[in-house]
Order: sequence, then structure tokens, then C-alpha cells
Amino acid sequence: MKKFAIILICFISGLFSYLIYPPSKFWFVAFFGFVPILLLIEIKKTSAGKFLLGFLAGFIFYATSLYWISTVAKAYYLFIAFYLAFFWAIFFWLIFSFPPNLRIIYGMSLWYFLELIIQYLFTGFPWLPLSLSQWSFPTTARIASIIGTAGLSALVMGTNISIHIAIKEKKFFPLLICLLSITTLAYIPLLFSQKTNTHAFIRIAAIQGNAGYFGQIPEESFEKYFRLTNTIRGKPDLVIWPESSYPSVLTEQHTAFKNLLEKSFDFPILMGTLSKKDESIYNSAFLFKNGSFTKYDKIHLVPFGEYVPLSRLGLIRSLYKKFAGEIPELTPGDSTTTFKLNSINFSVLICFENIFPFLVQTNLKYNPNFFVTITNDSWYNRSAGPYQHFAHNIFRAIETGRPVVQVSTTGITGFSTPDGYFELFEKNGQNIMVEGVMEIYLSKKDVKNPFYASVKEIGISVLFLILTGTFLCRK
Repeated sequence: MKKFAIILICFISGLFSYLIYPPSKFWFVAFFGFVPILLLIEIKKTSAGKFLLGFLAGFIFYATSLYWISTVAKAYYLFIAFYLAFFWAIFFWLIFSFPPNLRIIYGMSLWYFLELIIQYLFTGFPWLPLSLSQWSFPTTARIASIIGTAGLSALVMGTNISIHIAIKEKKFFPLLICLLSITTLAYIPLLFSQKTNTHAFIRIAAIQGNAGYFGQIPEESFEKYFRLTNTIRGKPDLVIWPESSYPSVLTEQHTAFKNLLEKSFDFPILMGTLSKKDESIYNSAFLFKNGSFTKYDKIHLVPFGEYVPLSRLGLIRSLYKKFAGEIPELTPGDSTTTFKLNSINFSVLICFENIFPFLVQTNLKYNPNFFVTITNDSWYNRSAGPYQHFAHNIFRAIETGRPVVQVSTTGITGFSTPDGYFELFEKNGQNIMVEGVMEIYLSKKDVKNPFYASVKEIGISVLFLILTGTFLCRK
């Protein structure tokens, strides 16, 4: 096959994979979308050829899927695509080193552990796990309640490999087993679904102000959110403003701070802003209630957005300052926390903290009734970025058995439930760059941890290791 044709097919495969992620809803493509690249890479005789083609497909995929980052990082975002493409290269390089009869099990395990590495390595960036492709289809998304998102990703990739084997080896039994496994795991959660208490609800008013981004005058943003708050009918159990709804250090603005304390006698208000202690600046969530407040300081900061790794090195500081203009120097918080609304607890995730399953799982020790994600996604305008970000809440709800409410400055605002369903705030047919108040009703009910939340990622990892070891011994 000519090099041009190989590169073209590789390019198309990379773009094809892009179609499975938010805001697209072609969830079913994920189960066979990698087959063309598997067929193509198998043709290459050398390991180097397989590695390079895998890298090329991965780079094209990430360069298109993460294009929204270019609004703040310009062409430098391609370094992220370059880095992440290596994981595709490693996978497609190694997958054909396994014998065909073990390729599905080993391939699933390899993809699973590569996704775990992406979660943790270099502070982690698990933005586009393969499981995210199932965001719009609750039936398959619910599998994450049993084996987590990385486990679901492995299962999706295993189906791709089994189709490849069916085409090349004319062996259809592995494909049948994969389909039966998906069907079984998809419907097991229904057997343990919790009954909803239709007579008791938590009423939340989520405010998307289309304001609050940095660079805006803080007082203008505050006045807009306060005005929208005053339009709320009755007394909700909780009012939520997004991250950076006051884009400055709130504790130094006495008038705004006082107004929030006074308003909190009407109903509790959760909002995102900056706080300061000594010389340290934090990205914080404040809960104002009955004239007092508690706060949570964001633990997992955004590299290069909220702090610069290795910034103590003079060379790193000078280079970053040259290209970005200024060096962000926020301080991470030192612990998770929970907020209380009478007999109800909830935990807060700020910005992209919701994309880390392990971080959300840590909050389960407080036994929260629900989670809240407050974020400022105004940087990404009307792009795929805000939709991709929101989709993670669907899986955090499924994994934890708790609803997740997200409130954003410019969108996406909405909520997701443990059974995989979600609803987005919409105005005039738009989810982004619109303002308004979304009323959300969450059921008051006893919360039980699903299987994944009980065994955690370590349990699923051991399961994959045992599965791999069992087949290795049979070899």
C-alpha cells in the first residue's frame, strides 16, 4: 500500500474517532471505530512502523478533539496532542505482539492501564477516556458503576479488537462473548437501582450568568449574579453561582462580601471566587448560610493555567513569562471537605477536578448526598470543550451513585443522575453564552455506593491483573 494511502487512512481514522465524543452522540461508533486503524497497522511489518502509525492516528485525534484549547494556548496546545499521542503509539505498537487468542484480554488490560497512567502521570489529564464516548447512551454508560470509566474504556476497545479478529481470523466467538459481556454488565445496575422518594426533593437554583470570566470588572459580574438571584421565586434549598462569579479576591471586597452574608439569611448561596491567606491565593468555593460562611480551596490546580510546574527554575519562569505574559501562582488547598445543608451533605469540585475519578471517590468518605461542579468554561467559547467537560459529570454520578450538578459561567450548566440521564440548561435553543436560572430538583433518598465505589480503582485493577494472569498461565 502506498505511503500516501496509508497516511490518508490513518488521518481518516483519527478524525473518525473524534466523532464519538461530545457534543456528538454517535456512541455506537466507539465499538468499531478503531477497527480500520487496527487493520491498517497490522499491515506494517516492523514495530517502528506500527508505533509511528499509531502515533499519527493519535496525534490527529487529539489535535482535532482538543482544538478548543487553542483559544487560550494557541498552537502550543499541540504539545498536549503530541504527548497524548504516545499512548496510542504504545498501544498499537504492543497489541500485535500478543498472540491472536490472547489479544483481546491483553489489549483490554493494556488500554485500561494506559488510561490509568494518563490519569496520574505529570499531574494527569484524563480528559478524553474512551468511555466518554458513551455519554449520551445511559444503557452502556451505566457499566461504569461496576468497572469504572477506565474499565468501560477497556471493554469498548476489547470489542474493537474482537471485530478485528472476526474479520481477519474468521473467529466470531470472541465477538459474541464481548457482546454478551456488554449486555450483561449494562443491565446489572438496573437490578440494584434505588427507588426515588417522590415526596421529598432538594430544590436547587443554578445560575448561569454569562459573566464572571477573568478580565471582567468584578463588581459588574457580582451585580449580574445578584440580580439573577433576586429573580428566584420562593426559597430554594441552595443557590449556586459558578467558579469565578466574583473574578477577584472576594474577602478583600467588603461590600460584596457583606451583601452575600446578608442574602444568605434568605437561602444558602454557594459561589466560586478567589480567597487569600497570608500571601497565598486560592481558587475557592464559599458557602454562605445564615450570615456565616465555610469554604473549600481547590486541590487539583490546572497546570500552566493556575500554576506552572517547576516554576522555581529560572529558565522555566522566564520561558513561560515570555510566551504567556504572566505566571499564574495559585496555591492548592490541602484537603477535601463537605458542606452541610441541615441534614444534607454535598461536596464541591472546582473546574476540571470532576475529570479525576480518584479525586471524586475521595469525597465519598463524607457520604455526600450529591456533588456540585462549579466551573468557568468561558475560555472555550462555543466549542466542544464545555460539552466534553460536562460529560464527565455523567460518569462521576454513575460511579458514585450520587447526582452531580454543574454550574458554569457561560455554559454548560445542568445535572446528571446515577442512572446516566442528564439535563442541560437551555435558552433560545442555546446552551452556551446565555444567561438564566435553572431549577433543579434532586431526590432526597438514602445513598448506596455502587460496586465500583465500594471496591474503588484498586479493586478493578486487581481484577484486570488476575484476568491477565489467568490467561497468561493458560498460554
